[in-house]
Parts: sequence; structure tokens; C-alpha cells
Amino acid sequence: VSGTTLINAGYNNITLDDVNNDFTGAVKLTGVNVTLRDANALLLGESTVKGTLNITAGGDVTQSAALTVGGVMTVTAAKDATKYDIILNNSSNDFKRAVKLTGNNVSLTDQNALQLGLSTINGNLTVNAGDAVSQSGALEVRGATNISAGNGAAKYDINLSNNNQFIGPVTLTGQNVTLNTSGPLY
Repeated sequence: VSGTTLINAGYNNITLDDVNNDFTGAVKLTGVNVTLRDANALLLGESTVKGTLNITAGGDVTQSAALTVGGVMTVTAAKDATKYDIILNNSSNDFKRAVKLTGNNVSLTDQNALQLGLSTINGNLTVNAGDAVSQSGALEVRGATNISAGNGAAKYDINLSNNNQFIGPVTLTGQNVTLNTSGPLY
């Protein structure tokens, strides 16, 4: 599909999971549970998903406007053995449940608290949250990790107590910090 794709399913689900889908413009979604697949890179426009959001792309996943997701969000940016970047850093994003990520370099921003789910990141992880950062699944990050919990002078807790693996350096900016790792920490 060339140009912008706008799908408003109201209180219904959206399933666009064909491996040959190719959206070249922004994809704007409104629905309950949403599954979206793109054979190449994917640009997300302003979207409101009341339930789960499952995204699979064979290229970078980026955004042009804010995302509001009420359920668990899973983003996979990979094709075969190659991982791609996930850049979801709009300051108005609001992810209300866990965010699970598989990709290369990942940048994620949430205006409120953020819960990270089971994630595998081949490159760097940058997280900016307007409130506390927690997790529901282990993180494996092969590059640098930089997590900030708070806006300006207000700092909030960071609780990463699962069995995480950080290969690169870790920088955490918050009030009270809990960090667990299965290997050495740099």
C-alpha cells in the first residue's frame, strides 16, 4: 500500500498478518487487538489500540505520531537472521502494559510508567519514561543500555530484577534502582 493507511475498527480486532504486506506510508490504527505484519520497514502513525498490539516487520519500525496501547505490545523487527532498529520515541507514547522487543538498536519513550517484557536486543537499548520503569520478562542487550525514569528534576524507581543479561555498559538514571544480571556488569 502506497501512501497513508488508516484503519479504524472501533471496538473490533485488526489482523493484517500476511507476510507479503508492504505499507510504504504511515499506518494509523484504531482497534482492540491488533496484529500487523510488513515485509519491509514499517512507519506507525497515530494509533490507539485498546488491547494487544503485535508488530512484525522485515525492516526498521518507526513512528510519525504517538501510540497508545492498552495491552501488551510485542514488536519484532527482523528478517531471517538480520535484526533491524525499533525507534518509538514520541514523547506522547503511552504503553499501559508490558512492551516486548526483538531488534537491533531500540529507542523507546513512554510519557508514564513503562514495563519492559521479555526482549532480545542485538544493539543498544535507550529507554525514557516519565515515571517508574519495571519489567515482566528478562532483557538481553548486547550493546549499551541507557534507562531513564523521570522528567526533569523528578526521578522515579527503576526495578530490573529479572535474570537479565547486559553485554555492554549500563547507565540507569532514577531514584531507587534495582538491577539483576546473570553475568558481569560493565
